[in-house]
Amino acid sequence: MNLHQALSRLAEITSGQWGLVTSAQALSVGVNRQDLARLARKGSLDRIAHGVYRDSGIPANRFDAIRAAWLMTAPEALAESRLDPRRDDRVVTGGPTAAFLHGVGDMNPEPITLISSARRQTQRTDLRYLRREVDPDDVTLVEGVPTTRIELTIADLVRDRRDLSLVADVLADAARSGFNVDMKRLSELLEPLARRNGFDAQDGAGLLNKVMTIGGIDAVSQLHALAVSPALAVTAAAVTADIQHEFAPLFDESSKSIAAAASALTLSAKVRESIESMLQVSEKQMAALAQIDLTPVLKQYENQFADLAARVLGAAKMIEIAAPTLAAVRSHESFRTAAESEDDE
Repeated sequence: MNLHQALSRLAEITSGQWGLVTSAQALSVGVNRQDLARLARKGSLDRIAHGVYRDSGIPANRFDAIRAAWLMTAPEALAESRLDPRRDDRVVTGGPTAAFLHGVGDMNPEPITLISSARRQTQRTDLRYLRREVDPDDVTLVEGVPTTRIELTIADLVRDRRDLSLVADVLADAARSGFNVDMKRLSELLEPLARRNGFDAQDGAGLLNKVMTIGGIDAVSQLHALAVSPALAVTAAAVTADIQHEFAPLFDESSKSIAAAASALTLSAKVRESIESMLQVSEKQMAALAQIDLTPVLKQYENQFADLAARVLGAAKMIEIAAPTLAAVRSHESFRTAAESEDDE
């Protein structure tokens, strides 16, 4: 087989897995190790790990080493055939390697951490295997590689006895980068690790609160991260419509009452200006409320956001009470007289 034919056959594989191909995959399409060596000497392939090559026409990627290590756990199989998280023989990245793929924290991804239900061994110092069952619901696809979700990634870092300040950095980055971190699930995953971290047995919530405190994560930052999360865009639109529908009649009624009060009273220019300013502020408050999707936030973080929810509802209530308040002002004869006297001056 000439080199042109070999490259053509390899392209059928590399085009679907980040430009990478294993020696075993190459052999399955008739390209042997000698052919691979010749292509590497010619500069058509780059050898990036034992048994793994990259098409030299594809730019190097910072995830190449992780992808190559994952490919070599089943070197004959194509990547696309191994992406189902419910496969019995699945291998997923975890720990600091998963955090690196998620783009959170500042941990060295090596040794590359791979989790499998089957026993695996390696002599490579830059690679380690963990034998453990992983719930398929705790697995997602990141940069094309099956990876533990952010909640299990954080729990695994605690399990590895990593410095809690580094773990807190990972959680803080995730919370402030738009990740919809499932705090309830994370608390559950931390339960078996609570005692050895100085908490009562199964007190995952206590351990989680400590990590959050170290990371400087408060309710407001979580609310902001969730409010701007693309994952909530559709929900936000729906809730925005609900907020507008709910509060628009109240605001409209208040606006009419304010206008009627201003018309009925012969108010000074200063008083009229104050009322108009209040009306403009109310409009801005309504617009701000309509932009925030509070429903899923309050549902998921009910205890943490109780005070915040009360404040938001209190702001809405202020609009509702504006009408009767101004009606009382309008009917107050002494105020009307004072206003007329100010105009006469």
